Amino acid sequence: MLEIWHPTNYEHVEILEQIEVHYGPRGLIIKVGDDRKIFSFIYDQQLKTTNFVEAFRFMDEIKASYLVHEASAARQKYFGDRKLPWYLYKSTSSDFIDWYNQLPGPGTDVYHIEHHVIATVDSTFEILSMYEPKVLVENIK
Repeated sequence: MLEIWHPTNYEHVEILEQIEVHYGPRGLIIKVGDDRKIFSFIYDQQLKTTNFVEAFRFMDEIKASYLVHEASAARQKYFGDRKLPWYLYKSTSSDFIDWYNQLPGPGTDVYHIEHHVIATVDSTFEILSMYEPKVLVENIK
């Protein structure tokens, strides 16, 4: 079940667009924003495993529409309005975590893993991580 995720430094914007995604030796960085601000979600910690994140996937908004019902329910519960725009969610129990737990090796039986969802107008990023990312805000105008 998804819930509203409001990380430190994140400021709500009306429309969130994908800007850049990078995975490399310094971690996973997802940049999203609007015409005024860019938010960089930075997964750069290597905790109990040597990975920056446990799993990561990307889908366009049509394929990710399977999340719409849960996201609407999370907005209704948190804001009292299921139509209010919001783009960040998290969960400790999801189909993505269930899939991950079926793979060989330790999963949520050993580690605390959260499912983070960053939705934009065209795409959805889903990340399994043992920690919340740093969020940097860059003002454009």
